[in-house]
Formats: sequence, structure tokens, C-alpha cells
Amino acid sequence: MFPTLQKTTFPIMVAALVIAVTACSQTEARTAPTATTVLQAASDKPVSEISETAGHIWLEAPAGNFQTGWATLSETEKGLRVELDLAPAEPVAQPAHIHVGTCDQLGAVVYPLENVIGGHSITDISESDVEDVANGEYSINVHLSFADFKTFTACGEIPAIP
Repeated sequence: MFPTLQKTTFPIMVAALVIAVTACSQTEARTAPTATTVLQAASDKPVSEISETAGHIWLEAPAGNFQTGWATLSETEKGLRVELDLAPAEPVAQPAHIHVGTCDQLGAVVYPLENVIGGHSITDISESDVEDVANGEYSINVHLSFADFKTFTACGEIPAIP
């Protein structure tokens, strides 16, 4: 009786053990802090950077809990390129603009940007370059949708070139 029990039970016990070990190791991998997680948690927020020809601007929700991401400024043969990457991606077109002012006190729209669709947009502005907007007087703002235009989902201030 014992040898029969061993033949049928042993593979089941091994399979259960493999599943348990795999589940525990996956949980630990998801919850254990990594060096990157610790560094991000230690900093207040990602830092925006700018130069004469390029910039990387951190965008976040005014309330700090909706959309976050990056605006990448670069110069191309077409002029200033503004590329937006936000998460989570919204299922609707989100209007985006470069405004005069700070995220706390947005002024007039200076440059309309292509709508953010699926968390991403690229806009080429032929009459501008990075130096035109990198003077500490402009912000990039993203709205929730055309239907809810008053809700700002992400904003970032374009720093001045050092």
C-alpha cells in the first residue's frame, strides 16, 4: 500500500511544492524593494533637465495622483519637437499645450500641442526652438479630455537653461 501511495502522491507533492516556491518567489520579487525603488522613494520627484538643444521635463498631476510622465524637447530640422509620454494612458484624446506661467498659475496658451492619445503625442513647432521656451516662463499642461477640459491631468514647468 505504501509504494502505491508513493507513486501517486509523490508527483502531486512535488508539483505542489514547485507551485508554492514559485508563488512565494514571485511575490517576493514584486514586493521586495530594489535599488531603483529605494532611490525613487528617497527623492521628492524626478528632476527636469534642460540645455540649449534638448530637455526632459517631468509632468505630474496637480494633485499628484493621476497621470505622470515626461515631455522631451528636442530640435529637429523642422524646429522644436515636443514629445509627451504619460501613464496611465487615457482612452480619449487629451488636449495639451505650452502655456505662459507656472503649473499653479497657468497663463495663455503659447503653443498648442498634438493631442495625447494612448499616453503619447509628438508635436513639431516650426517657428520655435528649445531656447525659445527654456527661460523659466513656460509650462506644459495636459487636460483630461475635450469633454472635461477644466481637469488638468499632468503639468510640468520648463526650466530656464542654466
